[in-house]
Amino acid sequence: MKSYKAIINLIKESGINQTELARRAGLTPTAVNRWMNHRVTEIRPSNVESVAYVLGKEVFWIDHNRTECEFRDSGFVKGPGSSSKLVQRLFELERRFENIEESGREYATRIDWHVGFAGWLQMEYEIDYEQKDLYYPILQAHDGKGYTWKEVLGYRKEKLIGVDYLGLLHTVERDAVVGRSREVSELAEKMYSPIIETDRIFRFQHSRGHYEQLFLHSRINLVKKIAKCWYVPLPQVYF
Repeated sequence: MKSYKAIINLIKESGINQTELARRAGLTPTAVNRWMNHRVTEIRPSNVESVAYVLGKEVFWIDHNRTECEFRDSGFVKGPGSSSKLVQRLFELERRFENIEESGREYATRIDWHVGFAGWLQMEYEIDYEQKDLYYPILQAHDGKGYTWKEVLGYRKEKLIGVDYLGLLHTVERDAVVGRSREVSELAEKMYSPIIETDRIFRFQHSRGHYEQLFLHSRINLVKKIAKCWYVPLPQVYF
């Protein structure tokens, strides 16, 4: 199926608000609106991939020109329920973060992961997307009140400083980030604000070699070329 038609169908099936979807995919609401209203019928492959990942899908390109594609479950969903339901559940939990922080509730277990950003892992890295060979060195890494980098990925926070952020990602997510980075300059010119905020689910390589799934909220400053992110391990989600 043509990628344009495929992504439109996927968005419609997800039931996700277009403005919310655009923010999480690092796009403008206007761009998504033009797709849905058939004012634009050609969508960049990297944009197709960005929207698909937000909706819990991976893109399988059928042709070398990347004009036809299919979507497959990303594998992030554990147990019953569709990927779109998982995304909706994540959105619902995110809306509760601020209220939970203000209430000052303390949790007796680590099962409840929506403890507010103060409890999340944090990282800041450089995004010099104009370089030929992309390299995103980690500038800062902080443990949260609820989680530590050591227990989640097996690295002490001090050992993460200077590491290439891209090297920690699964190849699927790394390719998506690299592809998206190549278009950041053009995106920056079109946006009224130099700040891009997105929510994603990425796989990060543990020090022992396997991959851990983390839900992350990123805030990217296109002028300073700095990304600041908050991370939390992805739990079992029940429907």
